[in-house]
Amino acid sequence: MPRAHFKTKKVLVKTTGKSYKKKKKERQEQAQISQVLEGKLRSWLNDYGHAEDRHAGLTGDALEQRNIPLATTFETNNDLFNATKELIVVNERKLNDWFNHDETERIVLWCYMPDGCTVKGKRKLKRPDWHYYMTPMPAHPGFEDVEPDNLEYVIGVFDRDYWTRNPLGLMTCFPAATHP
Repeated sequence: MPRAHFKTKKVLVKTTGKSYKKKKKERQEQAQISQVLEGKLRSWLNDYGHAEDRHAGLTGDALEQRNIPLATTFETNNDLFNATKELIVVNERKLNDWFNHDETERIVLWCYMPDGCTVKGKRKLKRPDWHYYMTPMPAHPGFEDVEPDNLEYVIGVFDRDYWTRNPLGLMTCFPAATHP
């Protein structure tokens, strides 16, 4: 009689442990899981992608120099870390399903901004419609500050290696006014 072989699922991230009758053992396992998650997250933020470079600790002038319709930043690297950790905890199942079953190169995930994260943003002002008819073109009208309360989402993009199909890590993570 043939035996049934069950394929064990690999896990990209794990945010919670088992529940035990002995709470001390449960707390120890949770502390270990949290430590592993934080280590993996720190390596993703430091070694891969551009989340720290373009979305943490930027000044208003640096946001304007990015010259995109909505440039946003977390005030500190700690805010970026906490928001990214919340993104992973909320989307653990989606992230692991992508890792195990999906062949796409990237996955875009979102969550609500966690409490205590401070963010800021600059929105590029729209030129008036009549500017197309002027020669030379008038100067750009500039930028306006975005209220931090309007940046209520965190968006993260995870990337996979094209050839090996292994996840490379977090490509970027940023505050946003809308979610995908």
